[in-house]
Amino acid sequence: GAGGGDGGGGGGGDGGGEGTGSHDKSGGMASALPIWLEPVSVPKARAACVALGGRLDGVTVTSPNEDEVLAMAAAVRELRPELAHEQQSDVASPGTTTTGTAEEEGSERQSEAEAQDSWEASTVRAVRAAAATLVKAGVRHVLVTRGAAGVLWAHSACEASASPAADGVTFEGVTFSEWPALPVALVDTRGAGDSFVAGTVWGLLQHAHAAAPIHKAGDVGAADDGAHGGVAGGVIGDEPSVGVRVDLGCDALRRALRAGLECARLTLQSDGAVSEALCHQALRDAIFDDESRG
Repeated sequence: GAGGGDGGGGGGGDGGGEGTGSHDKSGGMASALPIWLEPVSVPKARAACVALGGRLDGVTVTSPNEDEVLAMAAAVRELRPELAHEQQSDVASPGTTTTGTAEEEGSERQSEAEAQDSWEASTVRAVRAAAATLVKAGVRHVLVTRGAAGVLWAHSACEASASPAADGVTFEGVTFSEWPALPVALVDTRGAGDSFVAGTVWGLLQHAHAAAPIHKAGDVGAADDGAHGGVAGGVIGDEPSVGVRVDLGCDALRRALRAGLECARLTLQSDGAVSEALCHQALRDAIFDDESRG
């Protein structure tokens, strides 16, 4: 599904967890720049949380798959016992059944199906609890990529939204919404998770506003003036980079997610890691068409 590739998106491979920021005195991360943390793999998902001491206040968005979000939450709970109550008990995967009479086999098949349903429901609860832990640890938006099941978006219920009815279900201060994967004629899953991230970032930048030129790192903090935004920019050599003020609120991310899901869909329908069909107009059409239907 277009929620991400390779077992739920979010990426795999040998690169490090992607993201930047500076550490504050409390051991967390402090930065005026919006930070997107892409965990890359389960070991590095855990390592990123350990490196930050379980304090993820500087992370704007993270996009783990299901295994990665569970690893991140486990690391945070170990480092911050006050968040340990979010943990769900482990539920074993249903086992195989033995052979017997037709009646017994029918009963066993029904029991196995019920066990499978119970296991899947428990997994969903565990993933939601893990996402809630990351939100309470400071992450502003948690996007759990789940392959054909789409994307689970978790954020603080305190986040302002012009369309609260579209935000989803709120439980213990965390709001969850489900974003189903788009229909896809699957060819190859390579690159789908990365394409989802790239498309969502592209969507956020479509509503960015020009900020003052950034001449040095200290100018970034001075340019950031709101809880719902951030300034992206940098310095190349001695030349300033023109920063852009990015809206990071729920409404902006909701629009951007449409572009991310479309970007993943196009990549899944391609035999390359990046689809040749990807272009600005295709993503703009995805946002416009979805808003028209909604």
